[in-house]
Amino acid sequence: WRGRLDAAQGKLIQAIADSRQGLSSRPIYSEGHRMLGDLLLQTNSFAEAIEQYNQALMQKPDDVGAVRGLADAYDKRGEYDKALDAIRRAVQIDPTNEQLINLYISYEEQHGNVGRALELRRQLRQLAPKNYANRRRLAIGYAQIKRYDDAFAEVQDLLKEEGQTRANVATHA
Repeated sequence: WRGRLDAAQGKLIQAIADSRQGLSSRPIYSEGHRMLGDLLLQTNSFAEAIEQYNQALMQKPDDVGAVRGLADAYDKRGEYDKALDAIRRAVQIDPTNEQLINLYISYEEQHGNVGRALELRRQLRQLAPKNYANRRRLAIGYAQIKRYDDAFAEVQDLLKEEGQTRANVATHA
């Protein structure tokens, strides 16, 4: 717990030391390994963060926080395929988490997987119909792949539901 307090006070190096000390006496503590991974990620110690996230996942395979941390660490190391695999796994664990789906979409877009990103945007639309930013991006995605009828229908729905905001009018144009 001392590691959490130090982290909250911005004392990352001390928080890492305290977390390591705590884990030395209680090595089977997945949350502790995830927290240490998060701290190491903040200090750009990516290899060590990956080790800690993997340790947490060995103890608790469905720890979505550890999987997401793993994705972030791989992404920051430039290992985009591994990051993409990790974020896919996180979404499989928690398929209704908007934040994870948005992160997954951004990873797919970075990889040029426009079709998959669009499929995820449609999934997010079903999950969170009031997420108008996603729906605008969905309409733009339809237009980019020349599905103009779908793009137009999405914008028309947005105009009905959200009104004529500047963003909706710009998307419509």
